[in-house]
Amino acid sequence: MGDETDRAVIARRLIKWVHQRITHPRQAGVLRSAAEIMKNQEGVCREFATLYAALARAAGIPTRICAGIVYANGAFYYHAWNECQLTDSADGWYTIDPTFGGEFVDATHIKFSQGDVTDMLQATRVVGNLKAEVLEYR
Repeated sequence: MGDETDRAVIARRLIKWVHQRITHPRQAGVLRSAAEIMKNQEGVCREFATLYAALARAAGIPTRICAGIVYANGAFYYHAWNECQLTDSADGWYTIDPTFGGEFVDATHIKFSQGDVTDMLQATRVVGNLKAEVLEYR
C-alpha cells in the first residue's frame, strides 16, 4: 500500500479495494485460494474474506477469517468476514467486513469460528441448528 505504515489506514484501503473488485457470482462455489479469487474476481462473502486476509497479511497486518451469522434485511444469514490486528495490544483486533464495504462492523455479526478458510466450515454445523430472533434494536 505504498509507503503507508499505519495498519488502520491500510486496512481501510484494502476493504475498499476488495469490495470494489469482487462481484457476486450466480451461485456459491467450492473453496478457492486467494490467487484464484484474484484471477476471476467474483465470489460470495467467503471469497471476499479470503482475498482480504491474503492481501492484509501481505501488507503486514495480522488477519483472520471469521464465520457465523449476520443480521441483514430483517433476517440472519450465514456469513464470513475478517478481523485485523491494527495495534500490537491484545485488544487491538478489529472486525471488518469487505463484503459490505463499510469500515468496521457492529453487533450485527455473531461469530462462531475464526482462523482460516477451512475453520469457517465449522460454523456451518452450528448455523443449521440454531434459531435466533431480534427482540429489540436501536
